[in-house]
Amino acid sequence: MRWIDAGIRTGLLLLLAVDACAFTVRVTSSPTGSEVWASPVDQPVMYRKGTTPCEIELSGEGAPHAILIRRRGYFDAYHYAEADTSQIDVALPSRDDAGNWLRLPGIHQYLDIDVEPAPAMKRYERRSLLAGLPVWLEHFCGWAPDASAFAASGSEWGHDLVEAGLAQDEEASVSDLWWVPVDGEPVLVHRWLGEDPYRSFTMNAEFTPDPRWLAHSAAVGEREEIHLWCSATAESRVIASDENETLYCPRPSPDGRLIACVAETLIDDLRRDLVPHRPVEEPAARVEIMHHDGAGRRVLVEGVHEWNDPVFSPDGRRLACAMADGSVTVVSISGEPRTVIRQEHWRPAANPIWSPDGRRVAILCSCGDDKPGMGGGFGGGDARRTFWARIDGSESGFIRGGRAIQWFDDASLLMVLRGFDPTAGRSYGRVAVVGLDGAVRRVLIEPETIHPTEHVRVERDSLPGSPEKVPPRLDLGLAPTLPTGGAAQ
Repeated sequence: MRWIDAGIRTGLLLLLAVDACAFTVRVTSSPTGSEVWASPVDQPVMYRKGTTPCEIELSGEGAPHAILIRRRGYFDAYHYAEADTSQIDVALPSRDDAGNWLRLPGIHQYLDIDVEPAPAMKRYERRSLLAGLPVWLEHFCGWAPDASAFAASGSEWGHDLVEAGLAQDEEASVSDLWWVPVDGEPVLVHRWLGEDPYRSFTMNAEFTPDPRWLAHSAAVGEREEIHLWCSATAESRVIASDENETLYCPRPSPDGRLIACVAETLIDDLRRDLVPHRPVEEPAARVEIMHHDGAGRRVLVEGVHEWNDPVFSPDGRRLACAMADGSVTVVSISGEPRTVIRQEHWRPAANPIWSPDGRRVAILCSCGDDKPGMGGGFGGGDARRTFWARIDGSESGFIRGGRAIQWFDDASLLMVLRGFDPTAGRSYGRVAVVGLDGAVRRVLIEPETIHPTEHVRVERDSLPGSPEKVPPRLDLGLAPTLPTGGAAQ
């Protein structure tokens, strides 16, 4: 019996040790009834903890925890809870307040207006942010969900790399992925060095619901694989790799438990180089899905458009995929596909977007080369359409012109509208709420003057950081929320 008593005492001591590591945080919000989610620093998964006002218990070993407070009709708010944090009190910004939209980082790139605060955008437009980088960041990957940073990728080749000390001769190229914080200096996430100046990779990235974790494609040899990278610890994890496939466009689920990506088969061509294989008789690409640690990886749907990300529904149970034939298919994570949007002569111009309730999906499309008589341009004429549909197939339609950014609510879209007002005799640009019938329900932002977006054109004949040459502008997308002000108590 002594060994039983000793075992009981040992178990009690271990239980006390675990309890000693835990701490409790009281979370309140305005308005009340907001969901509270938490994620430890060592994993990208968000766990539902309660509804405000509430007290949540967190592990000291997982601190600092990312705390997400969320409610329909409001922008999300993030805080970080240390072991000594006892209280978090949040006032959620309303999505009905036009002033909050004006403060979103990235909003003014759509209308080329100057707003506050947008520190990351302002720093980038001064171009001092990337002055010392050996590559030109040309591809914006996305904002962190708390608007604290963004990810971007780019490439460079030739004698610039020799001057930067990255190559021995000019027959070389480099492709980079960088994490760029609003406050701080850029951090290199992944670098690929190649021996061919005409070969490069556009690496894709998407933040998990924990803003500290980034899911990204990583170029290795002549293919890409899927990695997870943590900005807080600089830890990098390989979660999906295949010698016969190239994997890219990763998309985490809303809770971070699953990751979807696009996959293509690789073959040897006549030059003995590995290239994506797209035979006519086989689908162009496919979507694969896996757990956040890479376990259970499997094909979910085939025949997708190779450069459009699969997008999870708000509840994480379905994916919307832009297909190679221009349609949009919604597929459950168990693998049951359903085509919800069909259109001829149109091609996807953006990723699919879900309504907040997960009952509708929309996608921005541009007209194909085989559709004559489509005039206009960005935001004008009939050159672009936003197609939408209920996923149960009961309702569908499209909106002419403009650019859909995201859903505003369950029955209307946030869109950028540009045109010419003959009465006022001037061009206009608006960020407006547009109903599914195409009617403008509300104008959120309309500056008095609109300036054309300037893109700096430079020759690649010197190091981008040199005084006489500056990197080109990088267009940042719209941040998902306002930067959180204040710290937890």
